[in-house]
Amino acid sequence: MAADRKNPRIQAYLTKPGGLATALGEARGRAGYSMKALADLLARFNAENKMWNSSKVSKLENGQWDPTDEILEQWAEVTDTPSADLERWKNLLEDYRRERPRLSRRALAGTTPSAEALESTARHIVCVSANVIPPLLQMPAYARALCLAEGRADAEYLAALMARQSIVGDDTKQLRFIIGESALRYAPNSTTVMPAQLDRLLSITDLDHVELGIIPQMTGLRHVPSGEGFAVYDQHDALMEGFLGTVAVADGRAEKLNEVATDLWAEVVEGEEARTIIMQAKSDFRGGRPRPRKSVENEHIPERATKPEPAPVVAAITVSERGVLVGRRNDGKPPWTFIAGQIEPGESPTDAVVREVKEETGLEVTAAEREIGRRVHPKTGRTMIYLACTPVGKLDVFVGDEDELAEVRWISLEEVDELLPGAFEPVLEYLRRELA
Repeated sequence: MAADRKNPRIQAYLTKPGGLATALGEARGRAGYSMKALADLLARFNAENKMWNSSKVSKLENGQWDPTDEILEQWAEVTDTPSADLERWKNLLEDYRRERPRLSRRALAGTTPSAEALESTARHIVCVSANVIPPLLQMPAYARALCLAEGRADAEYLAALMARQSIVGDDTKQLRFIIGESALRYAPNSTTVMPAQLDRLLSITDLDHVELGIIPQMTGLRHVPSGEGFAVYDQHDALMEGFLGTVAVADGRAEKLNEVATDLWAEVVEGEEARTIIMQAKSDFRGGRPRPRKSVENEHIPERATKPEPAPVVAAITVSERGVLVGRRNDGKPPWTFIAGQIEPGESPTDAVVREVKEETGLEVTAAEREIGRRVHPKTGRTMIYLACTPVGKLDVFVGDEDELAEVRWISLEEVDELLPGAFEPVLEYLRRELA
């Protein structure tokens, strides 16, 4: 596949000192071949391959053409390159394939890279927000309250936001959140959304791949964050994040924002100090200290803004040598489902999911603290939390709740596609890894 010849970032990556294209050119030079001579050798090496000519050799060495494993092997053979160097080339190729999605992104007139695209490919993400909770950490009630504060009730935005948040549980990424203390005390529309939102912040402090820093009030800052937050992806891409959308930054601005984030991190408190600030804000909200928002004459607030947020539902993604555990519902809505239930007052998600599996199937399991993902269910509107569960002891199951379920059984990965069409993508990715 041809590399993007108009993308200088790809060419710079491949032709940097120690880069793959550079290594190929050095090997040709050591062998004493001109580009044409090497192309002729490569063409004879594989007579069925019609691609070789001096132009193709030049493009490979200048980062304008993507090499393959087969090309590397042929290049190594005709240049008498040692096997250890060939193995290094293949490692460089794997590194390039991982980096290419990020390198391929470029600012096109009239287009904005989506947060979802950047989050899916970035390894390191830094989110900075002075006055509101960063989108990746917003609970549904908090996000909805922000929408209402802006005079909108954007269900599509909320569903997309909840889907994005699955990356918080992805331990292959490194995430850093820098939040102003004022964000902990700004309650959009209603103070009732804040205790659960602050609990969410406390929950991520236990994740090894996530860093959370709070900028205390009254801190002198070299860079004062604006009302708009921002996110930096792998130091080279960035988005400004407002209440209800993202805006790409100009070329070269991402590096500057990365410097700002680095300077701000030097001013944060983290660990127990950060937890203490969050818990104090939570205590203040529960104690009624923050002033309620002043009412405005004739103001209309939709009724659902004042209703308490329904308790989240936790789903058990229970995997064993027999497959993944599912149940067939009596009401057929939907016909098949993962074992799931509402979190009761005072329960943690892990406690709730262990209880639900035991009650509905008789199976004893342990549950991982780290989420596979969470979302607002597109049909029910309920917050769904998906947890990986591991059976303890025997794998025999039975219907424990006959009012709700007609059948429980283990199914294969292939049956998941058949019986649970449209399942949450992070769950499918987890099952593909575990059941492959």
